[in-house]
Amino acid sequence: MGRWSWLALALVWGCGSAPPEAELPPKVTPAPKPPGPDYVAVVPHAYLPALAPLLAYRRAQGHRTFVIETEKTYGTKPDAAALQNAIREVWTKGSLRFVLLVGDIPRDDEPVADRLPAFYLPKLEYPGSDHADRHLFHRSLLTVQDEQERFPSDYPYGVMRGEEADVLVGRLPARSAEEVSGFVRKVIDYETKPIDTPWPRRVVVHAGPARFSDVIDRIIEHTAVSLLDEEVPYDYDVDLVFGKPGSEYAPRLDRLGESLTERVNSGAFLLAYVGHSSPAYFDTVEYRGQSYSIGSRDDFERMKIEEGAPIFVSLSCDVGAFDMSKGRRSIAEEAVLNPKGSIAAFASTRESHPYPNLLYGEALIARLIHERPATIGEGIRDVKRDMLTRVNFVGEKLSGMDSDVLKREHVALYNLFGDPATRLRYPQPLQPKFVEEGPHAPGAELALRIQSQTAGRAQLTIELPRTQSRASLVPAEDIERMPLDAALQAMADNHQRAADKVLDRREMTLAAGVTTARIKAPDRPGRYVVKLFAFANGGTQAGHAFFEVK
Repeated sequence: MGRWSWLALALVWGCGSAPPEAELPPKVTPAPKPPGPDYVAVVPHAYLPALAPLLAYRRAQGHRTFVIETEKTYGTKPDAAALQNAIREVWTKGSLRFVLLVGDIPRDDEPVADRLPAFYLPKLEYPGSDHADRHLFHRSLLTVQDEQERFPSDYPYGVMRGEEADVLVGRLPARSAEEVSGFVRKVIDYETKPIDTPWPRRVVVHAGPARFSDVIDRIIEHTAVSLLDEEVPYDYDVDLVFGKPGSEYAPRLDRLGESLTERVNSGAFLLAYVGHSSPAYFDTVEYRGQSYSIGSRDDFERMKIEEGAPIFVSLSCDVGAFDMSKGRRSIAEEAVLNPKGSIAAFASTRESHPYPNLLYGEALIARLIHERPATIGEGIRDVKRDMLTRVNFVGEKLSGMDSDVLKREHVALYNLFGDPATRLRYPQPLQPKFVEEGPHAPGAELALRIQSQTAGRAQLTIELPRTQSRASLVPAEDIERMPLDAALQAMADNHQRAADKVLDRREMTLAAGVTTARIKAPDRPGRYVVKLFAFANGGTQAGHAFFEVK
C-alpha cells in the first residue's frame, strides 16, 4: 500500500468508519470515585475523644468527616503552612466545605502541647488612630511573638487558591478536653432540642457611644435605630441598649453589664455589640464624674443560656484577640467556650476601622437575617463577600485610606469562633394577611387570615413600629436635675417605656393550612403591626403584617 493509500485509510477512520469489531478494545466503564470528605477537624490527639460525639453527629447528618491529628504528622509544634497544605490535600478530592480547628493558639510564654497555630498577617495603621498608645498597651496583653504590627488570622486556612477562601473555617480555642466536651454538647443541643421559647425571633443589640460629639453621636444613634427599624424584618424583636446618657435606649448606667447578661440569658438568635472595646472589656460611659462599664469578659463568663445560644458579633476592636498572653481569654473566646454561652462568635483580632465595621453591619442584616443561610459558616462567608462589594460615600471620604485595601484587611481581621457547620434555626415563614385592605376605622374588628405550614400554638401581638413609644419619656433636662440614683432610675424607666411596643397580646392555636383570627384595631389613628410567633413540631414560625388606622 502506497503512502497516499495509508493517508486515505487514516482519513476514512477519522471520519467515522470503524475497524473490524474484533479489533476494538473492550469498553470499560470506570467506577465512579467516592466523594471526598466535606468536613475536616484539625485536632490534637488529646482532644479527639471529647470531639468524637460531634464527629459522629455530623456523620449522622450525612457529612463525610476526616480528622487531621496534628501530632501524628507534625509533632507538638505544627506549622500553620503545613496544616494549610494538609487541608489543601483533602480539598483536592473535590468536596471539602467545612474545617474546624480544635485548640487554642500556642503562646511563647506557655507550653505548646495541644495547640494549633494561626497565620500572622501585616496590620494596617489607620490615619488619626491612637495606634501608638494601643501598641504600648497591648504589648502587655498579647504574646511575646506578636505586637500590634501583625494580627492573628485563621482566614488563610480556607484559601486553597487565589485570595478568596474556598473552605469555611472556624476555630474552637479550647485549652482542655473539658472545654471541648462542653462546646460539643452545646452545639448538638442547639441543633436538636425542641424550641419552647421565642429566642429565634430575638436580636439583641448592645452599643456604646461613638465618642465624636453630642451632635454626631445623636446622628449615629438615629441612623442605627433607622437601620434596625427599616432593614431588620418585623418577624424579629429588636432589643436595643445604647449606653449613652440622654438616650432613650439607655438603662441604668450602673447595671449595663448585668443587664447584658440578663437579657442574653433569655436566649437570642443574634447578639451584636457595636462600639469601642479592648480584648476583655467593652467601652465605659462617663456620667457625673463616674465611669460605668458597658460590659466585659466577666459578663460573658456569667451567662447561663439554657435555650437559644446566640451568634455573638462584635463590630469593634480586639474582642477576638485569641493570642493574649498568660492564658487570658478575649471576650469572643469566653463567649464560645462558656458551655452556657454563645453558639459562635465573629470578632476582630486587632484594631478595626469604623468604615468596614459599618459595612459589616449592613451585610450581617442582609445576608444572615434576610437570606437565611443554612449554616453559620456559609453565613459568615456571604457576609464577608457582601461587605467587600458595599460602598458608603461618606465612609469612603472619611476613611482617609484606599477602601479596597482596608476592606480586604477586614476579611482576614475578623475570625469565626465555633463550628462553621452549625445549622442555624430560623423561624419558618407564616403568612398573615388582612381580609379587607385598610386603612381601618379606629376600634374596628379586623379579620386576619394566617397561612401556616403546620398546626401549633401561637402568640399574636399588636405593636407600635420600633421608632415609636407607648408612653411619654422623662425629658433629659429633667433627669439632669435629679440626684444621681434617681437620674439612673429615670433612665431605666425611659428605656423600659421605649422598649415596650406591645398594645395587645393573646395566645391562640393555628391549624395546618388557613386560620382566621379576629382582632380589634387600636382606638388611635396611626401605623401598627400585627406579629405572630408559633411553635410546632419542635421548631418555630413567624410572620407579620402592617396596617393603618385612620
